[in-house]
Amino acid sequence: MTIKRKIAMLLLCVFQWTGLSANENASILLYHHVSHDTPPSTTITPEKFSQHMAYLHENHKVISLDELVNNLIKRQPFPDNAVAITFDDGFRNIKENAHPILKKYGFPYTIFINPSEVGVGPSHLDWEELKQLSADGVLIANHYWDHRHLLQNARQPGWLAETRQHILDTEAAIKQHIGHSPGFLAYPFGEFNADVKGLLKELDIIGFAQHSGAAGFVSDLQEIPRYPAAGIYSNLATLKTKLKSLAMPVTSISINDPVFYQPPGLTYQMQIDTSDFNPALFSCYFNGDKIATEWQGNQVSISADKILKPGRSRVNCTAPSKTHSGRYYWHSQPWFVATAEGNWLD
Repeated sequence: MTIKRKIAMLLLCVFQWTGLSANENASILLYHHVSHDTPPSTTITPEKFSQHMAYLHENHKVISLDELVNNLIKRQPFPDNAVAITFDDGFRNIKENAHPILKKYGFPYTIFINPSEVGVGPSHLDWEELKQLSADGVLIANHYWDHRHLLQNARQPGWLAETRQHILDTEAAIKQHIGHSPGFLAYPFGEFNADVKGLLKELDIIGFAQHSGAAGFVSDLQEIPRYPAAGIYSNLATLKTKLKSLAMPVTSISINDPVFYQPPGLTYQMQIDTSDFNPALFSCYFNGDKIATEWQGNQVSISADKILKPGRSRVNCTAPSKTHSGRYYWHSQPWFVATAEGNWLD
């Protein structure tokens, strides 16, 4: 671990929530395909993507992901309304359809790639194309060696050692072909467990997930949230609110690991600094339904009469800020549940 990040980790241990500045927060957008003929759930059309970028140009400051991470580590204020742009999987339509729009506005962005899929088939960028994009200012980062479910064999001996090696092999491949790697990893499918997070921390790698929420000084550096902005999440009207969100000032949470091999009930507790919002206006939702919350001091219990089904799901909680009109604190808790056979759903 570098000296800079060792100091940052020490600061994370001793830091107490002392400020409510909106400049302690930034949003990260997550895209996959920019196309007309790719899977709808992970696709945004070039026309709608252009609308997103035009809105960012008029209303936000787009920063690079490495600047965002540097500010988180050093606890340096962000520019007003800061946002970073990311793509997962390295599809060729990023270069064909997204890059010209992003270059028009001078927006930096990041592509997370799987080296085993680079240049395989017509849909993925090859190394030469990735080198060209890197020379044009695009950050190329780690999306694991292949696009597997990291948790598939998590209960098997040797799984963590294999995971470690695949992460290191990906870092080495990016450095070999691109010249450098920023030391960032986006979890495939957004799935992770406590062991993977611990491994990334040991390797001094920053982890990015797929559950929603703002990135802020309170964020876990191995579990930084991003807002999906394609498919059903591409509606610009709802995205505008998310782009202005603030990281929920959670000081502790009862969940050590979001992974389950038997469907659990939905319940957990959090300690939250409530100085800038009214707990009576704190609301949580699961699958679009409002669920129960109960406060005792600064601790909230969140529960629902539901058994989580196999697959990926999340609880989203929001509360309007007292001091930043029109802005909401946002918390998202992901859950990853295996099937009865111990498999993971796409």
